[in-house]
Amino acid sequence: MYQVPAEKVHRLTVLLNRYRDEYYNNNTRGDIESLLYSLGAKPGSSVSSKTDYVLEGEKAGSKITKANALGIRVITEAQFHQMIGA
Repeated sequence: MYQVPAEKVHRLTVLLNRYRDEYYNNNTRGDIESLLYSLGAKPGSSVSSKTDYVLEGEKAGSKITKANALGIRVITEAQFHQMIGA
């Protein structure tokens, strides 16, 4: 599992979009959600003005479109890893 500085994601809401098991460095969606919770972040289930980041999955969809319309930052897996220091 990742070694993450908690201040990087504390109190953020991160939406995992279009997930597949091997997408996140061989961790399951549940692993990533547990990691986010342990750092004080909240995994999101839908895009809203309270969403801080959308973690882009393998296929862009309506959640990406909505995030862009709301000005919410859409990040890639690589950007996610950089953000958490993995």
